[in-house]
Amino acid sequence: MRKGWIAGLVIFGIVALIFAYVFLISDFPKKKIFGCVPAGEVYENPSLGPDGNFGECCSGLVGISDSMNYDENCEYSGFLGGGKFCSDCGNGVCESWESKCNCEADCL
Repeated sequence: MRKGWIAGLVIFGIVALIFAYVFLISDFPKKKIFGCVPAGEVYENPSLGPDGNFGECCSGLVGISDSMNYDENCEYSGFLGGGKFCSDCGNGVCESWESKCNCEADCL
């Protein structure tokens, strides 16, 4: 009886790890569930070459450059790969992927 309970617990743990990877860590949810890239996620990363295009931003979102690609004067440096994020820039909230340099409407 005890061995069956332990085996069931081990199997449950393995299934939970697989679920966590597929739905929380990998790109699966962004591409398969939404059919588009949601706000705050990378939709294009030229430094990855042909594999750096992850799809289109979801409806109502715009593409903005990574906020880390700007210096303190908001001059675009692009030295970190030039990744682009989907953003809901203009919603009145300065999100973590936005800055005064890539979304002035939200981040003053």
